[in-house]
Amino acid sequence: MTEPPSATTGVPAALPSAWPTVEVREAGEGVQVILAAADLGEALVSLSTQSFTLSDLTAIDRSALSGVTAKTMRIIYHLRSPIGSGQGRAWVQLSADFDPDETALASITDLYPGADWLEREVVEMFGIRLTGQQKRPLILHTAASSQHPLRKSYPLHGAEGDGEADSAVTGLDTPAPLAPIPTLRMRLDVVAGRVVRGMPVPGYAHSGIEKLSESLTYMQGLVTCARLNDQAPHSACLSLALAVEAMLGIEVPPKGSYQRVVISE
Repeated sequence: MTEPPSATTGVPAALPSAWPTVEVREAGEGVQVILAAADLGEALVSLSTQSFTLSDLTAIDRSALSGVTAKTMRIIYHLRSPIGSGQGRAWVQLSADFDPDETALASITDLYPGADWLEREVVEMFGIRLTGQQKRPLILHTAASSQHPLRKSYPLHGAEGDGEADSAVTGLDTPAPLAPIPTLRMRLDVVAGRVVRGMPVPGYAHSGIEKLSESLTYMQGLVTCARLNDQAPHSACLSLALAVEAMLGIEVPPKGSYQRVVISE
């Protein structure tokens, strides 16, 4: 990351340059900002008042990186603004490094109700502790395990006890697959044979591709991406290709760019 700029050019007003822990990198129409974990709440509140909406929330286990000591986890919030370029930044990425065993973060479902599912995923998959988050597990697997699958310490082939039935998951919590790769789960409340309430739960099919990809090359990863969704296999592969190209600074010829978009469509 680059050193913080002396002025706040390109940085939303919600991120005061006086914060000594701010690191900023401008990227196209957006800006990436690393804060201290204690400053995340204030920054997110400020951005929510500036019409920024939450588009994604995830985490990265950095424990396998050289030079990383106590702050092994990075949480990442990606927010977008409808204003766009010309009047302000189109997107802001906020992140903070912290020790998940020592630090608990605050839930932001009061600011962004749509963060509920995303927060539950980082709690279950990374073991991040969030205060104010309802303790409702995601049905990503039926293993009765206290392990967190997307931590680097979790073995590639699973931990002991994985695969055992979870007696707490019963009834409508264990629906039969509706498609070869179900991507939407519905929870229904039924009274006298009539559906009185339905709640869609996205992300029911979690393939664990993040953990599997730790042992694969980028080319091998394309094969697994194609199996994320049988209705749009090429689009998933294109997403990985774009990410790898951005990291390595690869510029694809216009003809190739057009061809693969046509194939994806």
